[in-house]
Amino acid sequence: MDKALRIFTTVWGAQHIDWFEKYCLKSLCYEKNRKAINGATWTFLTVKEDQEKIEALLHKAFFMLGTQVNVDFMILGPEFYKNEHAAGAFINQGLLHEMSKCITYNCKMLLAPPDTIFGDGSIANM
Repeated sequence: MDKALRIFTTVWGAQHIDWFEKYCLKSLCYEKNRKAINGATWTFLTVKEDQEKIEALLHKAFFMLGTQVNVDFMILGPEFYKNEHAAGAFINQGLLHEMSKCITYNCKMLLAPPDTIFGDGSIANM
């Protein structure tokens, strides 16, 4: 049996959400990619005010196309707003957390930054 798949994306702010919709999400909606991520767990590192926007994009893209993706959110806390230079540290923490889950549960991991375009069928060939 194939290993379970976990996807990790960091996205917040209008520009990055726009890129996420136009590039990353669109390319993961290609038929072969959609089939390959069906049943995956997708974790988003984001800010609270962008969570609903991301959920709406996922609903529009996957749930209406018959693809089931389990979605988790890591919400950046108030310290993120107090130290604008700490974004890298928060991304690092989120990434390490996801890597730990992949090791613990023997899952494959896909890093999916907002500006990434995946070729159709590339996910199944991981």
